[in-house]
Amino acid sequence: MKAARNPVTGADRVARFFAGIYGPGRRLTVRRVELNGQPGALIVRPDAGRYALTLAAAGGRITAFHVVGNPDKLRWAN
Repeated sequence: MKAARNPVTGADRVARFFAGIYGPGRRLTVRRVELNGQPGALIVRPDAGRYALTLAAAGGRITAFHVVGNPDKLRWAN
């Protein structure tokens, strides 16, 4: 997976970043999971790469995406 070296901010830039990573033509499996007591998603790539995704929200808007791709932190995600 591509990773941003610096935080990506602003709705348009975040949308374009995620579209480039997870957009059309990408064969991914997405599964709803509970992460630290909150709703989240487990994203699995065909090459077996796994990524955990959670969102932060306030005022009815998404304020942050949190993505973890470190395999050592995702041992539970089989």
